[in-house]
Amino acid sequence: MTKLLYKEVSVTSKTEYKDVKPGDWHYKYIVKAKETGIIGGFPDGSFKPNEPLTREQVAIILANAFKLKAQQASTFKDVPSDHPSASFIAAVEEQKLMKGTNGQFQPKQAVTREMAAVIAVKLYDDFISKK
Repeated sequence: MTKLLYKEVSVTSKTEYKDVKPGDWHYKYIVKAKETGIIGGFPDGSFKPNEPLTREQVAIILANAFKLKAQQASTFKDVPSDHPSASFIAAVEEQKLMKGTNGQFQPKQAVTREMAAVIAVKLYDDFISKK
């Protein structure tokens, strides 16, 4: 995401994550995403770079990266208005970047390669190519 948005990625700070080290290939991308407010982390101070992303996490990243704001509540049955990520999920739903199945978003489900590919194409078509 950071390379897509910023082309050349350089960082001015150090990571705050205990599991992301300067020698890691992904270090500068994670630090840049943190610097720009695209990502957060986990309460224990980790980032968990080797764990799969959930649909909820992807919705948060996309909404933060592209500054998406929902105009209305999500229509997904499994995302009530008091869900911690409801506004992010509603924003990606409105932009048609992510959709659900049978009225469910399934926030804790891992993102598959297929889902990631579809999102990448939509991002390019709807946001990147229009810059």
